Amino acid sequence: MKEHLKKGFAILDEVESLYAQGQVEQALDLFLAHEKEYEGIYRFRVTKAVFLLEAGMVDEAIALLEERYYLHQLHYETNYNLGYFYFVKREYEQALRYLVKASFCLDEDGSNEELSNQVMQLIEQVCAQKPELIEKIGVFSHEEDLAHKRIQDLFPIKWMVASGDDAGQPIEQMVDDRGQAANTGNGSEKYKGYRMAESYLGKAFSYGDGVEYYTGIYDGYYEERDDEPVRFNDTGALFKVETIPGQRGMGKEFTFVKPTKLTVPVMMEKRFQPMAAQVFNIEREESYYEYHHMLENRFYYYTFDNVKKLTVSSNQPMVIGDPVIWGGRKEQPHVIVNLFIDGLSQKFIEEHGIEKLMPNTAQFFKQGICCTNGFSNAEWTYPSLASYFSGLRTRNHGMYHSSYWNQNLWRLPLFTEILKKEGYLCSRLDGDWRTTPVSGYAKGMERQLYQQAVRAMKVDDNVEEAIEQLEAFPETPQFIWLGIPDLHDAPDEVEMRLSTQTLASPADRQIARTNQTSVQKQYDKVKVQRYIKQLQRVDRVLGTLYHYIETHYDREDYIVTLMSDHGQGFTHENARFFLDEHRTRVPMMFCGHGFSNGRCNEMMESIDFFPTVLKAAGLPATLGEGQVQPALLEQEGEDSEAIANNRQGRDYVITESIHEKRLYQAVVYDKEYACFLNSKELMGEDEGIDMTGYEVHLIRRLTGEEVTKDMKELTKRYENILLKHIEEYIVKLND
Repeated sequence: MKEHLKKGFAILDEVESLYAQGQVEQALDLFLAHEKEYEGIYRFRVTKAVFLLEAGMVDEAIALLEERYYLHQLHYETNYNLGYFYFVKREYEQALRYLVKASFCLDEDGSNEELSNQVMQLIEQVCAQKPELIEKIGVFSHEEDLAHKRIQDLFPIKWMVASGDDAGQPIEQMVDDRGQAANTGNGSEKYKGYRMAESYLGKAFSYGDGVEYYTGIYDGYYEERDDEPVRFNDTGALFKVETIPGQRGMGKEFTFVKPTKLTVPVMMEKRFQPMAAQVFNIEREESYYEYHHMLENRFYYYTFDNVKKLTVSSNQPMVIGDPVIWGGRKEQPHVIVNLFIDGLSQKFIEEHGIEKLMPNTAQFFKQGICCTNGFSNAEWTYPSLASYFSGLRTRNHGMYHSSYWNQNLWRLPLFTEILKKEGYLCSRLDGDWRTTPVSGYAKGMERQLYQQAVRAMKVDDNVEEAIEQLEAFPETPQFIWLGIPDLHDAPDEVEMRLSTQTLASPADRQIARTNQTSVQKQYDKVKVQRYIKQLQRVDRVLGTLYHYIETHYDREDYIVTLMSDHGQGFTHENARFFLDEHRTRVPMMFCGHGFSNGRCNEMMESIDFFPTVLKAAGLPATLGEGQVQPALLEQEGEDSEAIANNRQGRDYVITESIHEKRLYQAVVYDKEYACFLNSKELMGEDEGIDMTGYEVHLIRRLTGEEVTKDMKELTKRYENILLKHIEEYIVKLND
């Protein structure tokens, strides 16, 4: 594979050289002779688009680049070419959008002055053709600026404007010896000199899926008690919000063939405006209700029974959320609950003992199955959770750039959409700022509670909200995603709760702050002890939820799962490779309907997690690249060991780190070996990977012994797998 790629790049270099010399026909002949052989290299696609334009096939050239654009949104040449192609078509506004974006794809250090001049000259030509577009330059530039600041991380803030002399000034970041840029927070430091101009409160967002999602304040209606209006200021971290799909209007009518029980969420635009509900029940007797007490920008829930027709109306605009239909799907399982514990390492659990760290979790999942070879597809939250939800590896969903708002999830099928289609009421209780509702995680969800997990949305809050959700709709099949961010407090070097403080030794109370994200932290025994105490506390609170589920449902009525997005680097003192098992091996636990009992050592990736859950629930299980893991599922007359021996799972799994301005790093794990591939050059902002002089190491997992030279055939096999995996992203490959 290496030699194949090297030859392909050499041919491309020759094609581009001939083209630059004006020998277009010779360049085209050489290109066509090798196009099929190297079509996996993205530069061949870009070059083909240029030749299509030369042939007058501008629409085909545009279609070719836009087909894969979602994976190359920050590629300068792609954006510039699309801008030029639309300029040729005289679609000037679209051309301007791509050209402005192209200008943002260049480094700000002046190293690309020639390219910068190139794009500015074409922008001038666009505006010369259509002068009214001059004012659009500022609008498009501001949109790109906020996209590169990941404005969605500050949800429910929608729009920011500059304020003050320091507006938009870049923040200097430290870089460690791996070339890893420091980034310790939720991105708020990027907004120096900016203030909030608009939020999503009371407003809708929609990204092409035909659904409008509305957001309101969620605070227990406290304002009604003390008449102190909530003032939403420049930070979203102080407010918990609720997001629900719905429609804005003065009223809506619901009709049903059979008498139906339903709950209607309603949010008023102005406080204390009257809202009426007119109901025709099974006996066709009319009932009329009027409500006056509602605060603005908060969802209220009204349940009506035996309804054949319901009219909800007001004399003021309001949002009427999608109704929750009680009953619905009757087959088991009735409830599916997923526990997402951010930053939980399976390797750490095994080294310290799950009975010691998480006794309640150990006891609950004792009647289910725990995977010992579950691996995350990425090493940090943003790309990892995108893999879980989409069933695609990082390189194929494209969501990994830490400083750019990628909206790919809005175009990709998600497992929550399958659940919704099959009759489940899907709810998400999570405060992770990398996975906000506007990032695409609203899809398929009927209800989301979100607040940046800095002042709330910890395990205490979310367990209580999960029970509240189950209690609210007992007759309706439900899926609940419950996010637990608490473990981040240990590596993030912030103070934790009372019991974690008093049970720690004086030495373990010494917190040394560093300028790295949690997954980049190096070994620290103090952090290890804090991590243990925090994990024990998380488990204690989860015990409440386990008890509730066991006392309210039979085992066949529920599926409860537990997983994580990545492990931790600070828990291992002698990590040789960044993507070692402490960072990449994560717990995957399953209990309830359709799952066998015991332990399973089959190889499993993030992308396999929810296809397996869907299969256990008897639902359509096709999702992205994910594969159902049969060894986890119950088979009549077979125990879990027999299932594992008789059902073929994955031979290997892949974890990769794709991150701008860092080394590209990837690893293949099988049951005995780990093959690490590391670049020597940092990735650029344009997402391309320079693999010049990359290294490959084959390690025996059990002993850590390097066997690269002894097992050349296996090393080459895994090296080829990884190179093929990133073929489209590679921009250079030399010895």
